[in-house]
Parts: sequence; structure tokens; C-alpha cells
Amino acid sequence: MRTNFEYKKLIAELFSLGYDKFAIFDNFGQYIFTSSSVNDVTSLLDYIYLQNVEKGTRTLYYIDILAYSVERETEVRKILCDY
Repeated sequence: MRTNFEYKKLIAELFSLGYDKFAIFDNFGQYIFTSSSVNDVTSLLDYIYLQNVEKGTRTLYYIDILAYSVERETEVRKILCDY
């Protein structure tokens, strides 16, 4: 199992490779938001990590992240609208 640090490192690496947009989904598959900020995504990862470690009130178990480039933004927006 990956650590929170490894997930955050992976997000930064994806961003450096040109995957500069992130669509976030909750553990039920519900779309939450899209961001082009690595900080937004890593802050959400920290939020979930703290719930796991400190046994806070559980609101999310995990998230799914669709990472894509700005060149695919129109296509992804259409997919998300139809989702």
C-alpha cells in the first residue's frame, strides 16, 4: 500500500509530465470537482489521510483521480457532463 507521501509525489510527477488537470471522484463514484492545482489534490489526500490515522469522522474513504492534459479538456468536460 502506498503512503500519503507517495501519492502526493505521484500527483506532482503526473503534473510535471503534462497531466495538468485533475477530476476528483469520491469512493462512490460521484464527481466532486476539477482542479489544475496540485495543492488542491494533495490537500484532499491529506484530509483523507488524517481521517485514517487520527480516526476522525469518516466522510471519504478514498478518492479516484482522473488526470488529463489541457489538450483533452474539452473531451473530458463533455464526458463529465454526460456522467
